[in-house]
Amino acid sequence: MHREFDDKKTIKAKLWQRIADSIQESNYNIGSNAAEKCRQKFANLMKAYLNFLKNQKITGPEAEDMPSFYNDIYKVFGAKHKIYPQHNIVDLEAPSTSNADVSNRFKLKKRKVQPLSKSDSILNELKEDRKAREKQFLFFTQHLEKAEEQRERFRDILNKLVEKKRKREDSDSD
Repeated sequence: MHREFDDKKTIKAKLWQRIADSIQESNYNIGSNAAEKCRQKFANLMKAYLNFLKNQKITGPEAEDMPSFYNDIYKVFGAKHKIYPQHNIVDLEAPSTSNADVSNRFKLKKRKVQPLSKSDSILNELKEDRKAREKQFLFFTQHLEKAEEQRERFRDILNKLVEKKRKREDSDSD
């Protein structure tokens, strides 16, 4: 059956059904949808096995304990390419910097998937309101500066007129 799972043309659902039937014949009641339960159980075991292998070098409190089924799965799947991939000479070469730049450029960026909470939406509204107030303040300050300039020009003109009028009154020609 191991070869049948590796065969790409074999329908895996039928294989899982055969496994579920043999388990139920051994007086283990799996229940309805037994084939899917068997497939999911195996997938979870493999996931735990691969996760342990991936984190094997971690020590301290974050280190994971060896799963109880580790030796059994290692006997069957220990030499598979999925578990321990074969390295080629091409893989052993150091990557060029241009490839690293290209791969970084196309790397997916982590984004927040969770919807915004009420506090986040309120915070965003307050930020938008602040920006609107800053624009309004800038608009008013620009107009006040223009009005100040106009007042200064008007005052200068009035001062010039007053000076001209005084000069006329001082003259004796009248």
